[in-house]
Amino acid sequence: MSVGKWFRSSPVVKKISKYLTKRILSELKKKQKKDSAAYEEFWSQFGKVLKRGTI
Repeated sequence: MSVGKWFRSSPVVKKISKYLTKRILSELKKKQKKDSAAYEEFWSQFGKVLKRGTI
């Protein structure tokens, strides 16, 4: 089994990935509420990359 295939099928990696996704989305929501101008700047620079990573 290749390393990439192991990572995709590992329950531990899936759990970590799910947790990190929730945490990142939570932090982005906080940032958006706290400082919308900084959030918009961040999103304009990294939004496409983040969207691609969640697909």
